[in-house]
Amino acid sequence: MKVWAFIAVGIVCVILFQNCGEVTSPEDGAEYTYSLDQTIQTKLSEIEQTADLSCSADADCASLPAGAMACGGPTYHQIFSSTGTDLPKLQLLIDQYSALERLKSSATGLVSACGYPVPPNLGCIQNLCSEI
Repeated sequence: MKVWAFIAVGIVCVILFQNCGEVTSPEDGAEYTYSLDQTIQTKLSEIEQTADLSCSADADCASLPAGAMACGGPTYHQIFSSTGTDLPKLQLLIDQYSALERLKSSATGLVSACGYPVPPNLGCIQNLCSEI
């Protein structure tokens, strides 16, 4: 699985850096940041679409750390059902999303608080994995 994550990060970097040498003014930099924000939002939407929440028991529910704060650590924990989610695909999307957030922090000089989100306590509530 680490090989796939490495490949995914490489692909994301190639896509994002293909026009890297063309940033020549603050306006171009703002356009790059806007484009990166759009890419991050698209990736987040893909994660949400992939993470199935349907469950029949508490044991069906799990979470994965996702995103990357500027000082390190995840920005949140993605909840999903282990019975209905394509876990390798979800992990790949989360790895890509996290790489994009690290890239944004590096490119923009973002800083963040260094508190890490605690993994949620999960349960199957009305047949949906939820934080309890």
